[in-house]
Amino acid sequence: MDGLKKVKIIWEDAWSDTAYLLADAAEHVSPAIRENIGYLLRNDDEVVVLTSGTVSNLFKGQTMIDGLHVIPKAVVKGVIDLTDVL
Repeated sequence: MDGLKKVKIIWEDAWSDTAYLLADAAEHVSPAIRENIGYLLRNDDEVVVLTSGTVSNLFKGQTMIDGLHVIPKAVVKGVIDLTDVL
């Protein structure tokens, strides 16, 4: 997509498990660290929004986005600009 930055977002994500565990297992877990690469659509105080791609000419020449990632800003650990790399 012309004009949009290509970025890598590093963020913390929740996870869950349905296995039976001892209660002290909670002392040894932490949030998952995720990394997503995509086109930056929005980056403000509330959220970072990425799309993984586009589809052109699907509806009368309009470009559509797909693979949307909406990440709460509070869990974002880093935004790395990859525009000149990729």
